[in-house]
Amino acid sequence: MRSCARSGKFAAAVIFAVPVTAAASWSSLTSRTASAAKQPRQTVSGRIIRGVFTGVTTPLRLSLVPHTVKVGTVVILIRNLDRMEAHRLSVVNVNSPWLPPGTKAAMTVTFKRPGNYTVQTNLLLSESGGAAILQVRK
Repeated sequence: MRSCARSGKFAAAVIFAVPVTAAASWSSLTSRTASAAKQPRQTVSGRIIRGVFTGVTTPLRLSLVPHTVKVGTVVILIRNLDRMEAHRLSVVNVNSPWLPPGTKAAMTVTFKRPGNYTVQTNLLLSESGGAAILQVRK
């Protein structure tokens, strides 16, 4: 009788051990799949340029490098090279902080659909300044 009791305990231990092992391997597979699905952030450099050269004020310009990004999260690194005024960028209803002359900041924008998006430079005392087009592709 003792041998039957021992084999019963052994069989119960085997039955409970199998599902625990299967669950552990399943969760590690899903975590690998989830981490592989994350896309790296893309970075765009933006420069706001205007200055006074020999008494002549040059028009406000905004340059973006690169011009094309993929759908997803994009970090735009902004540098205000204007020597006279504070500016901020706005794109897809996301605004950067106001940047005094010579400062820099970063803003994060998520593009859900491909297309051409206008990135605008706003001046402190007026509505808009320079603009650039950012192409978003699949």
